[in-house]
Formats: sequence, C-alpha cells, structure tokens
Amino acid sequence: MRKPNIILLVLDGLRADRLSCYGHWRKTSPYLDSLCDRMTIFRNHRTVNTSSMGAHTTLVTGLHPYVHCAPDEHCVYTKENPTIFQFSKSKGYHTSGISTENIFLSREAGFMRGFCDYAAIVKSYKQVSFRERRMFVSHAVSPRYTDRIIRRLVMLIEKVLGGGRKDMEGPAYYRRLADFFLYNDMAGKQTVKLMKQKVAQLSHGKEPFFIFGNILDTHRPYLAPEGFRDFFGPLDVSDRILQISFDEFLAICGKIELSDEEKEVLSALYDAKVLYANSLLKDLLGWIDANSNLDDLMIFITADHGEMLLEKPRALGHRFFLYENVLRTPLMVLGGEFSQPRRYDHPTTIEDIAVTIANIVAGRDNEFSKGATGCDLRDIDQDRVVVADRPFLAFPEIYLPHRSYMVEHFNSIDRAVIFRSKKLIWNSQGRMEFYDLNLDPQETANLYGDPLHQPEAAKLLELMQEWYRHRSADGVFNMNEYELMKVPARQRSQFMKRQINHLVDPPGIVTTIYDQVVLDKPRAARAPVVAGR
Repeated sequence: MRKPNIILLVLDGLRADRLSCYGHWRKTSPYLDSLCDRMTIFRNHRTVNTSSMGAHTTLVTGLHPYVHCAPDEHCVYTKENPTIFQFSKSKGYHTSGISTENIFLSREAGFMRGFCDYAAIVKSYKQVSFRERRMFVSHAVSPRYTDRIIRRLVMLIEKVLGGGRKDMEGPAYYRRLADFFLYNDMAGKQTVKLMKQKVAQLSHGKEPFFIFGNILDTHRPYLAPEGFRDFFGPLDVSDRILQISFDEFLAICGKIELSDEEKEVLSALYDAKVLYANSLLKDLLGWIDANSNLDDLMIFITADHGEMLLEKPRALGHRFFLYENVLRTPLMVLGGEFSQPRRYDHPTTIEDIAVTIANIVAGRDNEFSKGATGCDLRDIDQDRVVVADRPFLAFPEIYLPHRSYMVEHFNSIDRAVIFRSKKLIWNSQGRMEFYDLNLDPQETANLYGDPLHQPEAAKLLELMQEWYRHRSADGVFNMNEYELMKVPARQRSQFMKRQINHLVDPPGIVTTIYDQVVLDKPRAARAPVVAGR
C-alpha cells in the first residue's frame, strides 16, 4: 500500500482568532470556510515558543523548547535532534522545502537537514529596514556581537547599497517601504507557484513526497498588497502605524503610542493580510483539487506563532509575549484520516504535528515518536497540561538602539502553563499573571494575588514544575536555570560556536530564486499609502 503524500504549510505569524472559520467577525478566510465540511479543525491549538526559531524547531522535531534547547532566536537546530524531514527521507519520502529567504529557515541555521531539495526565494533587499539589516549582519558575522562591529558593518552595507542611516529611518523611509509592499507581496505568490510545480512533478514519481512550505504574508509588516489592504473599508494609515509595522520596538519601548482609532486601523490591516493569505491558499489548494488525483494527500495548515496588536499596552509582535493572541494558532488538516468534518476542542500543541506525521509515515511504533515530547493528534487528551516558553535575550547587544529597555524588561525568563481554562504566566523577575480563559479570553484581568484565586495559581505553578521535572534528564528542575544572559559575551560566543557544529547539508540541495518585484509605478497610478496625518 502506497504511503500518503504530505504537505506541511506554515502561515508565519497567523493568529487563530483572526480566521472567520475560528469565529472572527470579519470574513477573513472565505475559502477556508468553504472547506470546513472536508477537514478537521483543532480549535484549541497552541505554539509553545514565541520565537520563530524555537517554534520551528519544535515543529520539525516534535520536542518542547526545554528539550531541544533552542529557545532563543539566535540558536540553531542542533544535530542531536533529528527532524521529521530526516526521518521521512529515511522512510523513502522525497522531501522538498519552499520558503522566503529567512535566517531561521536557512542552511546556516541547520534547518535544511533532511531535504532532498529546497527553494529559497529572495525578495528585493531594499524592502528590509535598517534594524532588520543590522539583525541580518549580526546573524551573518558570528555570535560575538559588539556595537562597534555591527555599526561598522551596517555602514559598509549602506555605502555599497546606497543611502545612509538617516535615509533608512523615519516616516519618509517607512512610506517608501509601504509603497513596496502595496505592489509586492512577501513572496507568497512565488511560494504557491513553486509548490504547485513541485506537486505536479512529484505526483508522477514512484516514491511518496513530503513538501514543506512557509508563507510569510501573514507576518509583520501589516501591509497587504493592492486590492486587499482596503478590503474592509478605506483606512487612514498614519505615519505612526507605518513605523511600528516595520519596527515593533518603537511601540514596545513606548516611543510611539497609537490612539484607539489607529489601533483599529492596525487591526484591520492585519485582517487584510489574513484575507490575502486566504487567497493564496485558494490558489494552491484549488489547483490541487482541480489538477491532481491525489486521494492519499494529507495537508497540514498551521502557524509558528500569532501576533499581539496592542491589545495590551506596548504589546506588539510576538517574540516577547506569552498571551493567547501569540500562543493560539490555527491547525487544520485535510485528507486521509482527517478528511471528515471534525472539531476538536481538546488542547493540542505544535509539538504534536511532527509526531502525527511520523506515525503516518512509519506507523505508531517508531523511533522518532518515542523520542518526542508531543503526542499523536489522534490521541489527544482533554486534561493535558500545556507549557510554553518565551525566549530570553541571549544576546541583548543586538537590540540597538533599544538595548537598555530590552535588557531591563525582557532580559528574563517567562513561562506559561495552561490547564483546562486556567493560565499562569511566571516571570523570573517576579512579575506574575493568572487568568481564567473561559471568563476572560482576552486576558484583561490579572487575578494573581487575589486570595480567592491564589490556590489555583499555586496549583498551576506546581503543575508547571512537575512538567519540567518529568522532562529533565536527571529529574531536577530549577525555574531560573536559563542564565545564559548573565554569562560574559566571550563565553556566550564559545557556547554558540559549539552549538553550530557544521549542521548544513551539501550545498547542492538549495536553489536560490529571485522573485520578480514591481520596482516602481508612475506616481499618478499609485494608491496613497498614507492618508491624512
């Protein structure tokens, strides 16, 4: 019997509660809504790490961040933890990957282990903000970061590319960036095009295939292409909205504060990106429906994390927050055993996806699943304890010019534990939060310290500690054990270099594709990006 073909599709930065098939009041996912009678929806699904690196590592290894030890965005995929792509390849699958060029999904980070081929889509370098260029340089040089080295390298890059730092910051620069995103997506169209080509190519082969795709078009910045941005009504996009869309630290550090009306615009802009992602899924899945006879195809649609949209003061983006708008992500499965319309409210996590795929590929009794911390989606339990981590700042030096604020407020450890409808967020600096998600799904009322709820909070803390102790190698767990940020920079550098260990596959598996972009349009033909102030 032929093994099923598999597609694993990650919509980067997609919140579950912003899909209309998950109950959002705006019609943001009409195509996915039309598939509800053909797929299984997991309505209580969460990521367990708020960084792209930590979440993707969990996604491909089936291991919690505490076990795979890549909680910070500057870590790598260690060779000690096999990926689901390596495992599937060893079981006779042709494994292919397609993604926008991303430091977290690169050869250098070790993500491409186990792929037979991988396509990295490169967009115009001009779209990248000054801060992101600095981050790129930081990743590229070495883990030993100093302000002086980073500044000199960025100055050199800007000299080569044209312009200087003054040209790369401020409202005028962000308006130019917004022009780019109004007429160009974030390589989503190219990703879908290549996935269709790969499905057509591999569907005639003798071996089953496993295709991974990452679509970045639900990620920051919150600007959908022309035809989608104003779909939910004309939007007055201020300079302040544009700036925090490209640099969330301006909002996190309190340098830019939005009015209530501007927050509503920001929310609508994000919904427009979700609607655009829905159109990409319609293009891909509609084509598969019309052009293939792959009755044995299984498609997993999920996200690595959600996004905060200033629902709480200074809470924008994802990497520093353990609130439900970041942790709650969609998980929908089409085909195979999941082709019947089912709705699961039992808690599931991003760890479970790799375990389920491994069991589909090789049967339930396999070495990959035995070593993972996730469970099969077909065996989910209502009384499951879910634990999530927020990555600490292993290298706070890179967060220029916001370093002092970031070190003061985020140079700590955050952990969240969810059991049934109760949630506790623990912080190593003493900031504690407790919520009843049934009564307060938006986490507006912190009940920690209330004598009425203190016994429940203490119980959750015990559950969290027991969860970690059970998964530690020696049965001992210290809540503050992640203390890398207190180690001198030179020792941290040595630690990171030991982690890397040349994890990359032979370079021949990677194909770099330069996406076509609309470099310019006549000014008269352009829709205004910023209206009003």
